Amino acid sequence: MKLRIFAVPLLVFLLPCLAFAQGSCSPTGTSVGSASFDHIINWSQTGDLHFNVNNGPHGACGALVITRNGASQCTPGWICTDATGTASNGPWPWARQTNDETDTNVHINWSDGTTTYASTNHYWDKTCPTPKITFNPPGDFSGTGDDGNPTIGFWGAGFGSWSKVKLQFFNKTTLRYWNPSTDDYDLPSPPDVNGTITSGLGTIGPGIHDSPSYHINWTAEVFPSRHVQGNSYIWTVTLGDKESLCTNDPSSSASKAFTCGPAGC
Repeated sequence: MKLRIFAVPLLVFLLPCLAFAQGSCSPTGTSVGSASFDHIINWSQTGDLHFNVNNGPHGACGALVITRNGASQCTPGWICTDATGTASNGPWPWARQTNDETDTNVHINWSDGTTTYASTNHYWDKTCPTPKITFNPPGDFSGTGDDGNPTIGFWGAGFGSWSKVKLQFFNKTTLRYWNPSTDDYDLPSPPDVNGTITSGLGTIGPGIHDSPSYHINWTAEVFPSRHVQGNSYIWTVTLGDKESLCTNDPSSSASKAFTCGPAGC
């Protein structure tokens, strides 16, 4: 009977100790060591993601505290260091990620009351950008682009220095592509013609003060000027980045078709 009476308060005493041994969700403590992601942005070809800690407390476990797509989350006992204060967690494959994701305010609260902060934010980029054509050919060729999923909000890397605008000008009648060198539709396959992003590029890294952008304006600075009466043409814009799968995603391209008649195109 005495043993049972003793066991109850002992269990009550152990529970908070076990929770503390895994790290506390709040508040943060004295900053120690460093933490980093091996990739700030993960595209399909980037490789698996890992999280690494150096010079943390020796032989300690900690809670991951993170803001994921605007929502704060905490996972106690998420990572543990070895005798040198080093730890790693992962891998996380890109294919397993379902949607765009923005991870900010990332830090580890250790069981000794200290905290290690990640040196950058992290982004999963799963959504391909979608272009719109606002000014029609053949007199002009420009438009906008959006990158994100309206259903879950605009997260992920968006547009930045990695973003590209690819243009293609096709004569449907002759089955030839426009040649910038001759200003004629005389090529059997499309050449590499780039458009220009005039506004909307965001920045990510090298620190934690990012300014991602999910909307751009683009324009074709060079495009065909000579067309033949009776011929039909298709002008196409494709938005892409380091996400190689976007080249095969129909939603990442937009086209305008027109035919040149006696009154012009």
